[in-house]
Amino acid sequence: MSFLNKYLQARWSAISDREKLLIVWGSQLLIFLLFLSLVWFPVREHYRELREITENRINTVRWMEQAANDLVRMKASTGSRLALEKGDSLLSLADRSVRKQGLGLVLKRVEPEGQDKVRLWFEQAPFQSLLIWMEGLHDRYGVETANVSIEKGKSPGLVNAQLVLVIRVLP
Repeated sequence: MSFLNKYLQARWSAISDREKLLIVWGSQLLIFLLFLSLVWFPVREHYRELREITENRINTVRWMEQAANDLVRMKASTGSRLALEKGDSLLSLADRSVRKQGLGLVLKRVEPEGQDKVRLWFEQAPFQSLLIWMEGLHDRYGVETANVSIEKGKSPGLVNAQLVLVIRVLP
């Protein structure tokens, strides 16, 4: 090691002051450029990516909060509480609404499944009327349709359907 040290000192002494200054400034510039390319730029790029991810997540949380508020407002306006406060059961609500929609003759069977579910069977029901009836139950009373099974009927526009109605009561 001492040989290398003596050799470098001899070479350093042999060069002019101007060359020494050029080597010092050049090495400092090289160290600065290495720092920029190996440390500063990667850290800055990673910081920018993290900031973008954070902004996206903040926007997602804001959207979810807005959607949750909208959902609470929609559930409050569905009327599901009103049906229960009157003492209505889902079974009587389903029966009354089926007859009001004109589907009473094609309703073949109704089975309650607890207090919050009712299973209905329709044969040769007008598809359009069935959809309007389900939409009305949802919009007016907050009743959701689950487990729907629909088969083509004997005539165009008629279907055989089995479905479960579920009422969601807000706390």
